[in-house]
Amino acid sequence: MVVLITAFVLLLIAWALVASRRTPRAQPKSDSRRRLAEAVAQLQMWQAERDRRGDPAYEKAAENEIIWNELVELELQDIDEQLTRIRNSAGGQ
Repeated sequence: MVVLITAFVLLLIAWALVASRRTPRAQPKSDSRRRLAEAVAQLQMWQAERDRRGDPAYEKAAENEIIWNELVELELQDIDEQLTRIRNSAGGQ
């Protein structure tokens, strides 16, 4: 499970970096980066506490909520980017 969480966190960070290179920097991107950084820090803190306690279930529900919220947010951002591309291509014709 630790490997899965670590892979997910790395995926989120990679996505944020790629997205920031594709689009100009704007305030919403900064908010997204800040939120992702806070979420990653929280997940890492919970994992360290799990390891310390020897309790793999410690804060699992909250962790799952963070992960699902971030996945939904990524999907919404992807849809928004797709709609923007469609609007731009339709406006250019």
